[in-house]
Amino acid sequence: MVDVDIDTAREDDLSTLAELWLEAFPREFTHLMGPAAERLVPAWLQQVPHIYSGTYLARAGTAVAGYIQVNTRESYPGAKGALTLFSIARRHLGGIKALGCLARLAFSEFRTPAENELFVKMLGVNRGWRRQGIGELLLQHAESHARTLALRKLCIGVVVDNVPAIRLYERFGFVRESEHAFLTRWSSGSPGYYILVKKL
Repeated sequence: MVDVDIDTAREDDLSTLAELWLEAFPREFTHLMGPAAERLVPAWLQQVPHIYSGTYLARAGTAVAGYIQVNTRESYPGAKGALTLFSIARRHLGGIKALGCLARLAFSEFRTPAENELFVKMLGVNRGWRRQGIGELLLQHAESHARTLALRKLCIGVVVDNVPAIRLYERFGFVRESEHAFLTRWSSGSPGYYILVKKL
């Protein structure tokens, strides 16, 4: 494993975080926002500072190797982020497309973390840093954070065709709890996703 430090993202990490989001989830963001995703994601991040408090970056010197975003029930932003995205999308895409974007995001974000869990909303590793243990280090950080908060489980969602990520999570002790396919192709562009759980 490489030597990295994991710390909370800051607002001056905005452009790096936007690049990581788009690299890790190109299908989902393009499906959600269309070809304007490269403009909309940075604009969205600029307007939702609450994202930074639950986002942790793996830094290797001056490079950012990966990130993880987590929420508890108390820190979950709910509709706040979706409404902000709608406002930004309306300026860039027009009202009808912005409504479609809002509806897709609202459906994709239907799962609120349970009272006793830390939910891993997103995890991504920079393409140049993959297969070096970064994802596992970020999961270890999330588990340590969950234990500090005396939470009883760690949960993560993963699309069903992301086989490398599923293997990583299962090696780390996650077990598939449920599968969701209803309308996910419409809302996120993916064929479905699993919720995986690790009991602590």
